[in-house]
Order: sequence, then C-alpha cells, then structure tokens
Amino acid sequence: MKFETKTSVDTSREALWALLFDVTRIAGLIPGCSDVEEREPLKDYTALIRQKVGPFKFEMPCEIVVDEYVENERVGITASGKDKKTATGVSVKLILMLGQEEELVTIDIDADIQISGKLATLGYPVVKKKCADIFREFDVNLHEELEQIDEAKTV
Repeated sequence: MKFETKTSVDTSREALWALLFDVTRIAGLIPGCSDVEEREPLKDYTALIRQKVGPFKFEMPCEIVVDEYVENERVGITASGKDKKTATGVSVKLILMLGQEEELVTIDIDADIQISGKLATLGYPVVKKKCADIFREFDVNLHEELEQIDEAKTV
C-alpha cells in the first residue's frame, strides 16, 4: 500500500531536522510509539508500536534501519515488526524529504507499507484510514512541539 502525505511548518530546516533526529522527542510525537532505543546513531533503532485498528490491538517490537541520510534534506528508513498475538506483520519503506515553499519548510512523506496477518484481513480502506489518522496526529504533535521550541527561544 502506497501512502503519501505532506505538511508545512514555520521553522528552519536545521531546527526541524534536529527535532526529527532527537530520537526520544520524536518518538513521543508518533502515536503508539514507545521504548525507542538507538543502537547505532543515524543507523539502527528499535521501538515498540502499540495500536488498535478495528477489533485488533497489537503490540509490535520493530527494527528500524536508516537506509539513506542526507542532512537537512532527506532520510530513508526501513522498519519492520511482528505482533505475536495477532500474527500481524508490518514492513514499511519510508522516505521523508524536506523542501521549501516561500517561508515554510515542507515535509513530504512517501511510504510503502506491507501488512500481513489479521490486520490485513480488515482490508485496504480501513488500514489506509488508520495510517492517515496516525500521520495526521503526528502532524498536530509536531506543530505543537515546534511551537513550544519557538516559545522557549523567546523566553
């Protein structure tokens, strides 16, 4: 399943990039993400993802590998995990690109998501809506976090 989204933020590329790679802080902005561990900086991470989709709740330990990294411009990651209870497996190839539109920094997210097991039985529309909800909540959390950073600078 292909998933694409875009958002804009009123901050510098450098400030946004610094937040995106502050692993603990950014994990707190991702719905259902916890227990993030950096095994090798800018290369290898683990995390725990907890979500409820339709009637299924899952808890998925994930391996996250940074495949591509161009500072302040682009990052590519591969993430995969499996929930033992529901036999749900997820594999994500994600590319995040920063751009510029006038005074705003844009974030383009292009993801290819493969799902197997019980979660896949819910069908494409349900899973795509859940992905959209997660990205929308992340977007709101990201904007709130950047506002707090800006407020802290002015104090």
